[in-house]
Amino acid sequence: MKKFLSLVLALVMTMSLTALSAGATEYKELTDRDEIQYEEAVAVLNRIGIITGYEDGSFRPETELTRGAAAKIIVSLMIGPEAAANLPNSTSPYPDVPAGHTFAGVISYCKTAGYISGYGDGTFKPANSLTGFAFAKMLLGALGYKSELEGFTGTGWTMNVARIGNAAGLFNRLSFQGADAVTREEACQLALNTLKATLVEYTGGFNITAGEASIVGAQTRTYVTSNQEYAKHISNKKSGNSGNATDNHWTVEFGEEHFKDLRMNEERTDVDSFGRPSNVWSYKLVTIGTFAVEPNFTYTEQKAHNVETVSDGSKVRALDLSGYEVDDQDTALYVNGELIEDAFSGSKEKVATIADYTDNGTLVELYVDDEDADLISHVVVIKTQLMSVKRVASDYVALDRVSPANKSAVPNSGYNQAPIHEEIEDVEEENAYYNLLSELKAGDLVAVVPVDADHDGDGFEVGKAYVPEEVSGQLTRVSTFGNTEAERQAIDVTVGGTAYKVALWNKDLAGIKADDIKVTRENVKLYLDEYGNALRAKGVGDTTNFMIIKGYFDGIVNGKITHYVDGWDVKGNEISLNIGTNKTVYERYFRDMKPGDLVKYTNDGAVGSADWVLMDGSAADVYDIDTSGAGHADGLKASNVRVKLSGLADRKYITEGIKLIYVTFDEDGDVESVEVRDRLQNVEKAALDFKANAANSNPAEACLNSDGEIEAIVVKQESNDAISSNLLYIRNFEGVDGIDEDGNRIYQYTVAMMTADGLEENVKIWSDKSLRQGDFASYALKTKEGYEPFYSLKLHTATQKTTSVNTATVFSIVNADKSLVKLTDYGTTPTDISNNWSADLGVGDESNVVDMSRAKWLDLRYRGGVDSVSDLKDMISDENRYANVKLIYNDNVDSDGFRMVSLVIITGSQLGQPNAPADNLNTDAGWKLYLGDELVTDSDSYTAAIDITLDQTEQQENFRVEANSPYATVTSATGDVNQLAFIGAHTWTVTAQDGVTASTFTVNVADRPLSTQYRWVVKEIAPIANLTGNSNSVNFVVMAQHQVSNDNGATWSQVADRYLTNTEIENFLDIRTDDTKLTITPAGQPAEDYAPTQDAQIRPAKGNLIPADLADCDEAQAALWNADAGYVTFRFVDKTDATQPAISAANGVTVGGTNVTITVGGLLGINGSALPAAQVKIG
Repeated sequence: MKKFLSLVLALVMTMSLTALSAGATEYKELTDRDEIQYEEAVAVLNRIGIITGYEDGSFRPETELTRGAAAKIIVSLMIGPEAAANLPNSTSPYPDVPAGHTFAGVISYCKTAGYISGYGDGTFKPANSLTGFAFAKMLLGALGYKSELEGFTGTGWTMNVARIGNAAGLFNRLSFQGADAVTREEACQLALNTLKATLVEYTGGFNITAGEASIVGAQTRTYVTSNQEYAKHISNKKSGNSGNATDNHWTVEFGEEHFKDLRMNEERTDVDSFGRPSNVWSYKLVTIGTFAVEPNFTYTEQKAHNVETVSDGSKVRALDLSGYEVDDQDTALYVNGELIEDAFSGSKEKVATIADYTDNGTLVELYVDDEDADLISHVVVIKTQLMSVKRVASDYVALDRVSPANKSAVPNSGYNQAPIHEEIEDVEEENAYYNLLSELKAGDLVAVVPVDADHDGDGFEVGKAYVPEEVSGQLTRVSTFGNTEAERQAIDVTVGGTAYKVALWNKDLAGIKADDIKVTRENVKLYLDEYGNALRAKGVGDTTNFMIIKGYFDGIVNGKITHYVDGWDVKGNEISLNIGTNKTVYERYFRDMKPGDLVKYTNDGAVGSADWVLMDGSAADVYDIDTSGAGHADGLKASNVRVKLSGLADRKYITEGIKLIYVTFDEDGDVESVEVRDRLQNVEKAALDFKANAANSNPAEACLNSDGEIEAIVVKQESNDAISSNLLYIRNFEGVDGIDEDGNRIYQYTVAMMTADGLEENVKIWSDKSLRQGDFASYALKTKEGYEPFYSLKLHTATQKTTSVNTATVFSIVNADKSLVKLTDYGTTPTDISNNWSADLGVGDESNVVDMSRAKWLDLRYRGGVDSVSDLKDMISDENRYANVKLIYNDNVDSDGFRMVSLVIITGSQLGQPNAPADNLNTDAGWKLYLGDELVTDSDSYTAAIDITLDQTEQQENFRVEANSPYATVTSATGDVNQLAFIGAHTWTVTAQDGVTASTFTVNVADRPLSTQYRWVVKEIAPIANLTGNSNSVNFVVMAQHQVSNDNGATWSQVADRYLTNTEIENFLDIRTDDTKLTITPAGQPAEDYAPTQDAQIRPAKGNLIPADLADCDEAQAALWNADAGYVTFRFVDKTDATQPAISAANGVTVGGTNVTITVGGLLGINGSALPAAQVKIG
């Protein structure tokens, strides 16, 4: 028996393979602490060294324990870890544990000692896991339960283990299936329950034999007891007269017997951060932690409405608390850790009061007094609120509150309590949820359980945090509760066919009514708490809200002219409303409510064919900003918490999450876009005032919400800095993707979008606006069935405005530390930044200087890699290359953010500084030829030819030719500027900055071997339809992936990507495809076909050379498939071969020239007809 106890205790104490001592990572420092479910168990078992964390600081709670690992743990305890590691593994203990196996030595030891046996088929299965029942059986043995007496062997042993283990408390607070593999944290909870479980022993029993007769008396199982002090270290349970014990004895728990330095205070006088009665564990007089005991009752949903029509008796029955009581003095109430005084005093001294704290999404835990079994001693209420990430810094995360639908309790509304709405302290590294929060980005939503750990109502921290689950679907039903319209609120909604209860803390949910379903056209997104209740909804249509007018238009409905108004709501969502057929009403709207004005729309009072009514002025809770001496004569300030509105005596508070909206007008005076900011900012008086002769001369306006707080302010000019959150850049025109029901073409684009959350670099969108690659456009999200996301686009070409766009070339880096760059060669002029008008950059002459310190970066070049001014500086200093850029920038000299750049797109680069003098070509004459960083040869003139000999390997490398003049460019007349891939003369031209002054030089390459083959893969084939001319043409951009074979094509190896040289492909191949094969025709030779499985491969799809099935692609082809690019593989052979035409004059092959042409058929034009054969130029 003692041997068995020692063996099992060994297993418990050494379950971690990676760390067997108590000196491992402390629980509070575990990097995955937020993933641990059984916090108390892991903390205690980790601290005393039974199951510890890993060397990387993690605990990995879901990792399973294998039989082989268990064998090593047992042997490590029995003979020591070092001895276990040195056991010979030269013999095979089982057929599936061969000699040399990692665990062969320890498994052999276990087999010999009988600690762990193999399976019935003779195998050991070292990689198999241990089941929960198997582990529990071992732990019951550790507690003293005898396997042969308790039925732990033979048929039905698992049922006996489950029954006795449950009685012993082994499964307390566990939710696992005994037949499943036990995880590390489940093992911790089982082991912790074992530490708290009472040891047993067996007494009595006899066996009398007389002749052939035998009489057996059964043994009696009793608890182990002791009158020693150690027997109270974990539990001070008196034994009574059990077994041989008397009243001055206590039961002996496993932890008390085997861990004399381990203590647990079970008096329940301590509470945790939330106010829950708790155990306090300590080891060797050092506190491990305070951990809540299991509650007697738990509620996570509203049990009864707190209204007069619901009786106290009904509430008690709903709680299932008949026979229990609360007491003004002896029952404590904690709400998110804050102790609430007098919670059960006077008329509230009744159990029914507890029901008034239950709500959907609110956790309520009840604890019954240990001494008085009818008294509820603790009521713990835990509420959740939704927050947004404000900032993720290097060592903390800041969170912002999100305003719920109602900040205070509304009687008869369907909710019993007010939602929690607390400011949270910055989350630092020691918080258990720091790791989770630090991986989020600014603006992300997170569910947070605030806790007042000091219980005084002064200051809250994150007690729990998680990312809410998101679901989406059509809104089809809403249930409300309330006696009056003012009180009535939504209590559950049906989205995507599933009903969701609305949580106590909710946003954009409680106010939903049946009419909202009618105006909700898009799918609604719900954010759910951990109990499945809805915290927030997005996409619900409003029956009453505010909008900024974009314009009016007419349509025909049932043969009648129907009037519509377009615009944006105050969140920036584009909307279009039917305002009916009444001409008089329409003319009043058109006269009084101008594009750019702030108005209210509602379906209350809509008559006839109209769905909506427009309202303005004070009747609509819309007011001008008062800029008089009594108001904001100096403009609005970001620090304002109240704003003076014309016509109102008192200043109005701004609401949390106020929207500051700038309206941009185009050159024709039409509203181009709106830009929505989430906070109040400084706005100068001139921007707020009446503006004569402006597109909209009306002053800035504000609207009030139902609480009388300012919800939005609309300023009728563009913003003061180049945030540019509503602009996008056309990276690629994908073609016409269809025709809508009105006969409009629908175009598909790949774009980079500036959004409120930052730059989205690669987005597929659809629009009915025809634009070109390289265009900038403003955008607004719209709905078009079958095309998602669909945007309305408007070409943006403005300069000399706050949000301007342009092309330019980087001239120099003025100050890399301050991200100041000088530009030249603008694509659009005039531009204000070209003048020496100061933006206080501190560099003297500011002509052509811009500030890129806040810019987003997008490098579209093949080489990529530039995302800062520091990288631009390195490009110039290391490569003598100057970037060609497209910019979104502030070009308004009268604005605060003048010269500030918000987006830099690098479209290419050029060698040599722009506008450099031509005479530098001769001042710094000559050139250098590098192989990598190694100088191969150089010259200080351009006259004498240089002879070099290269071996086969060198010829495949990328050479680098540089002019000595930093302002010169180098081009090749006979091949790629950076390749020496054929024997003979290679000629380069060095051209000065003026583009005229030039000199040439030659390098002769000798001894090129004739055994090398080449293969190229077309990396990108991008069709761009030309809709401006009379014919449909397709242009292609082609990049090559270079492979080489030095064994006659038997094997291929990939070398660095490069362009094909002109000479390599000059007049050699005429490649055609009929969508099933390639026809390769050497010059002057008969056509030769190559099937897809041989030398050339084609997978036509969608009218382009795009692989039809991703599963058929290798790694390189899969990258092309995912990029929606076609590909073609072909081989250039430069040896004499019976199966391939040789390169020779006799075969019509000429060295020198420009390109190979691939003629591509099968492409579809925008009108559905086949396009003319298009040519792909390689090289």
